Amino acid sequence: MASPVSDLRAFSSTVDWWKPPPRIFQSNECITIPRELVRGVAASVFDDAVALLRNKDAVELTREEARRLAPNRDPNQLIEVLIEQKKKDLRFLSEHPAESFPGPKAELKEAKASEQRRTKKLNSEIKQFEQWKHLLKPYLIKAVTLQGIEGFVADFCGDDLLVEQMSLGGAPLPMKRMPVVAFLPKKPQRIYTAVSTME
Repeated sequence: MASPVSDLRAFSSTVDWWKPPPRIFQSNECITIPRELVRGVAASVFDDAVALLRNKDAVELTREEARRLAPNRDPNQLIEVLIEQKKKDLRFLSEHPAESFPGPKAELKEAKASEQRRTKKLNSEIKQFEQWKHLLKPYLIKAVTLQGIEGFVADFCGDDLLVEQMSLGGAPLPMKRMPVVAFLPKKPQRIYTAVSTME
């Protein structure tokens, strides 16, 4: 899940689209939108995307607009790929149970608990993705970036959406506006934006 507040060490300047969530932002019961379903727009359509947004933080896109701003991004195909990946991870866990690894009893107990948590999470994600089939709609959203159009994730917390870009670390970078196309189960009421870095 994305962190609830931007990493202040990540950027050297800000833009007007940066809207960090309040410190009391509830992130413990959020639904994560996978990075495969959230992506910045290409430079060739950047100005068109900004014009579509105007003074709104998010707008629902028509099929034609979505195809133009996010070509080759079929949400149902992306969901199918995600489901297959999660099922593959489940099969790996069942074929390599914690009991098959030698070690002290304390470590084995923790390995079993970790395996159970991972299995529960994978099953929950598969169930969520199955529910999303043919229900996701494309939205254009005001977000911010430090590096390019990739690395975005989003968290739905109630009706609020947090869109965060995770970039490779290093020296702080200038923040830029970035319209993103996100395939979502519903329209968000409030949009928050954040950035963070991974070293």
